[in-house]
Formats: sequence, C-alpha cells, structure tokens
Amino acid sequence: MTRVIGHLADLSHLSTDCPGENHDWMITLTRAAERSVYAITTSVDREFWNSEPAGRYLDAQQEAIDGRGVRVRRLFLLESARELDDRLLRLCEEQDLRRIDVRAAVLPELPPHLQRGTTDDFVLYDEEVSFEIEQDLRDVNVRTRLTARQDHVRDRLRRFRELWDAGMGLRELEVWVDAEEDGNWIVDRD
Repeated sequence: MTRVIGHLADLSHLSTDCPGENHDWMITLTRAAERSVYAITTSVDREFWNSEPAGRYLDAQQEAIDGRGVRVRRLFLLESARELDDRLLRLCEEQDLRRIDVRAAVLPELPPHLQRGTTDDFVLYDEEVSFEIEQDLRDVNVRTRLTARQDHVRDRLRRFRELWDAGMGLRELEVWVDAEEDGNWIVDRD
C-alpha cells in the first residue's frame, strides 16, 4: 500500500519510477490504450521476446488492435548491421502476423543527425504517456519510469517519428537479411 501511495504521489508530478522492469505497467498501459502504442526496442531488450511477459504483452497488443483499433508500431533499433539476422526477421514476422507495424533501423547506417540523441527503450501510449526502461553500463534493465510531462512526451514522439521514418519495413528487411546471407551485403564490417 505504501508503494502504491508513493506512485500516486509521484504521479501528481506527472512522473514515477520503480526499480527493475515493470511488465505489469507495460501490459496494463497497453490494455488501456485507445489510439496508439509506439515502441522503440533496442538490442538490449531483444531477449525479452522469448519470455512469458512478452507473450502477455503481444496478446494485449493484438487485443488492442483487434478490439479497439489501436495502431501499434514497433521499431527495433540495432547497434550494428550484424544484428540483421534470421532471428530478428522471425521476431518481426511474428509481430507482423499480429498486425503490429514493424520496422528496424541500424544506428551506424542512419544520417548523423539521427545518430545523436536518445537510443533507449521506450513506449508511447496514446501520445500521452512514456514508459521508459533505463539500463546500467552492463546493459541490465535497472529502472522503469512512467512520464506524462507534455514536453518530454512530445520530444519522445518526435524522436520516434524520425527514427521510424528512417527505418526499414519488413519486406526491405527480408531483402537485406537475404543479401547478407548470400554474402552480397558489405556494410558495418569492422
């Protein structure tokens, strides 16, 4: 009860956080979304997709799409072109089958102005609330934050749209992964 009261007090300032990952917040916000769910997922979070909470999260997104017409978009933000592989492609295809709009962007391949700025995981709900996961130096998820401050959400939305527009859709991603497997794609090979 003390923890809940603490979160409510924090929310009066339009922001609250908790240690670690809070899947319940993420799923509950998805179930409450009325118009849109826009997410950026970094390579740090790709292991999440094999977990039980990921199944509940994807089910909640599909229910939002089917039941309320919510638009769900996910951008996988990759540190390297080496991450463009069959595993990522299967993950994108699974989400595409659920009618989630999926794209991927490789950071080093983006224009310089898009390589600057935040690259952490976040989800925007109805363009009103930002759900954010903070990582430590070892890429461990250490904090979950909810923020409804208008200026912050507006900045996150602008960032999402810029990266989304620069990303590759599923069909383009399939071509790139196939070309890489054939040895024809020479990019980001340090």
